[in-house]
This record gives sequence, structure tokens and C-alpha cells, in this order.
Amino acid sequence: MATETILLKNPSNAGTQFSVQVLTALFVFVAICASLYFSAGELLADPDTQWHIASGRLMLETWTFPLIDPFSYTFAGKQWIAKEWGGQIALGAAYLLGSWSGVTILATVCAAFAYALMAWQAARFLEPLYVVLLVAFCALAGSAGFVARPHIVTLPLFALFTIGLLGAIEGGKEFQPPWLLVPVMLVWANCHGLFTLGFGMAAAAGLHVVVNCPAKQRWRLAGLWFGFGLALVASACITPYGWQPILMTLTIADGEPMAFIKEWEPLAFEGAGIVAYALLAAALLACFKNPKANLGHILIIGLFGYLMANHMRFVLQFSVVVGILSAAQLSVFSPRRILVNTSRKGSTIAVFTGAVFAAALAIVQPDNPPPSAVYPIEGLKAAQAAGLSGPVYNSYDFGGFLALQGVPTFVDGRTDQLFNGGFRLRLEAAITASTPQLLADFMKPYGPKWALIAAKGNEKTQLEALGWTKIFEDESTLVLKAP
Repeated sequence: MATETILLKNPSNAGTQFSVQVLTALFVFVAICASLYFSAGELLADPDTQWHIASGRLMLETWTFPLIDPFSYTFAGKQWIAKEWGGQIALGAAYLLGSWSGVTILATVCAAFAYALMAWQAARFLEPLYVVLLVAFCALAGSAGFVARPHIVTLPLFALFTIGLLGAIEGGKEFQPPWLLVPVMLVWANCHGLFTLGFGMAAAAGLHVVVNCPAKQRWRLAGLWFGFGLALVASACITPYGWQPILMTLTIADGEPMAFIKEWEPLAFEGAGIVAYALLAAALLACFKNPKANLGHILIIGLFGYLMANHMRFVLQFSVVVGILSAAQLSVFSPRRILVNTSRKGSTIAVFTGAVFAAALAIVQPDNPPPSAVYPIEGLKAAQAAGLSGPVYNSYDFGGFLALQGVPTFVDGRTDQLFNGGFRLRLEAAITASTPQLLADFMKPYGPKWALIAAKGNEKTQLEALGWTKIFEDESTLVLKAP
């Protein structure tokens, strides 16, 4: 197979090869940590981060898994489950232990570890310099996904799952299914909703095996991979909510959440998007040099390329998949490998030094809160000082903040289970209407007494036209009192 030919080009000593992989991965880990250290504010810039933290904190404080909405008053008492409870508890624990610096450290370490795993895998085929360049391009392509939410907490699990499937695709243990991925799936399914994509990845790997394995083993291996798929599904059902998370992740793309959330938009062909599309083209071009031997690579990279092109929220996962699955194929375009001699002692010193450096970055991480565009703390303080109370009308991007502050929300980011059934459609229509009466009619059943909204936009125009009184205003926040 093509992969085996590439490996034969690199007849390095096993110990030296392992040391090169470890050192390359360590360099990438430290580099990603350092890079995200200087952009910690961007990790907290997503409004959904705060309601995820609030969910995790709630579960840690009550030792229960929620079954009804605990954060809004518009949907109070409606069914809501914390289907990503593991990732949310991780974020909640990081916040309770280390405030905002704890959250940024958790997100940074998880992202860095995932790309380090990519580097460790890619270093089997590429020179360290080319590994670093590949990881740099992949990280740039996936940079839009660098926000502190459950998907980044579970990114190392996703990388491990991809590497495990790659080992089977390469013919490891005679194409046997990687059964160790079953417990990985169990953890993944309890931490983030994208675990269902693992089923498609496993199916693609199984098809690759059936096409490429010896004919006399085809039926036996097909049966084993079918059983492996069933085991993955069964393990994904072992959650506090049973199989409900599977159904929710399969039905979330029913249209309504996509209409208003930026991350569900197609990935634009600009900036980091150009890098992502270039990686997709290069990977597929390299893989199609031998399409049969690279069938699994083509199917999985193609799957995530399609998802990324249609919905930018998948670009982070794509960046990990493409780096792990295409390194061997891309190596044919790089110069012949030059062996790097490194001793165990030198490797140990380097690992220790890198670990100390990464720990130092974590210790000095500033405890800065999220940007005011999603964290209007001054506006809330002004509302409390003015004695405003009762139901609040809030901008969508302020919903996570209010949930974390213990203020029941009018709307927030949990559109996958709540604020649907036409709620968001009618709200957006009211906000953008030519007359403020439509928004007044929409709010009337809920009776908001005050408002916490963005300082600029249609909501300000509509509410002021309805006679709401300004209490506080700064560059990002406006507080109004109902007439």
C-alpha cells in the first residue's frame, strides 16, 4: 500500500523515530499554548461560553443532571437536557477553580494537546520542519473554532479517535477494528454533540478496510466492522439521558438554528477560509494519486470538507482531520527525510523544559473577563443600582452572560432545544420590522420590565420608539426601563 511505501523510505531507528515524534509534538504543544496565551480574550468572545459554564456550575453545585430549563423565564419548565454535560462540567470546574484564567487555560491546553497529537502522527512521515508548517496551516484554518466551549474541550478525544481509525486504515493488526475507540466514544458522547460524526468516520474506515483487505478476509472483517459500529452506537447511548443526545444531534440541523447563528453559515472564501479550502484541495489531490489505497482518507476528509464548506462551525474538526489523515500522502511532495539523531537524555530534558514553559504560561495567564460585547457587567451593575428588577428583555449575545449571573433570560444560545418552534423566527422578524409595534406585541405575553441590549442596532431603535427610558449606555451596552 501507499502508506507502507512511504514508511519504507524512512528506515530510522525506532528509538530515534519515537524521540523525533515526541519532540516535534512537544514543540507544537508549547507553540500553540504560547499563541493562545496572547489571544486569550478571543477564547472567551463567544456568548455561549458563559451558559455552558453556568450549566457545568449548576451540575457541580446540585449534583443533578437538569431535565427542565433552569436559565430562562420565557421557556421556564420546558424540557431541556445538558447533553454536553461532561464538557460543561469541565468548563464549570475550571471557572470555579480559576475564574476566567482557569477557563482559558483549559481551552488552551485542550487545543494544544490535540494539535500535538496531530504533530506526533505527522512526524512519522514528515520532517519536523514540515510537520510544524502543516500544523501551523491547520491551526490557522481552524482558528475560528478557538473558543472556550465543549467542542474544544473534547478536541483531544476527536484527534485520538481519528488516529485510531487511521491505524486500522493503514492495516494495523490486519485491519482489525480499533476496539479501544469504544470507550473513547463513550466519553466523547457525554462531552460534546459532534460525537455522532464518529459513526460516519467509522463507516468510512470500515468501507476502506473491506475494499483494501485480502479477498479471503473480506466477509469476516466486514462482520467485525459492523459489530464495531454497533458497539460505538451502544456506547454512545450510555449517558444520563440515554439515547436522547443521539437524536438531538441528528435533528439539530432542521433549519431554525441555522437561520440566525453565524457559525452555521458557510465558510467564506477569505482569510483563514482560504487556507482551509487550500488544505482540502491539497489533501484530496494527494490522496487521489492512489484512490483505492486512500479511500478512507478521501471519504473522511471529504465528509469534513463538505460540512466545513456548508457550516463554518466544523472548520476546527476539519483542521484536525486533514492534518492527521493527509500527512503521509503529502509527504511525497516534501524532500527525502533527513534523520535526526537525538538521545533519550536530550529528549527528557527537552520534554521537562517544555512542560515547565507551558506551566509557566498557565500560571501567569491573566484573569481577564470576556470582552464587553458578550459580558456587559457594567450595564448589569447600573441596572441593579437603579433598582431595576423583574423580567428582562435581552439581546441574544447577552443571554449567556445573564445565565451565568443568575438572571433569567429572555433569549440565549440554547437554540438546539429551546427558543425554536418559531420563537427566534418571530423575534428576528419583530426586531427588523419597519414598525416597533411588532416587537411590542411579541414581548407583551412575557412582560419585560427592563432591557439589557447592544448599544447599537435595531433593538435600540425599536425600544426607544416604544418609549423605553435609557438608564445606562456605554460603547457596547444599553440599559433601558420599560414605560
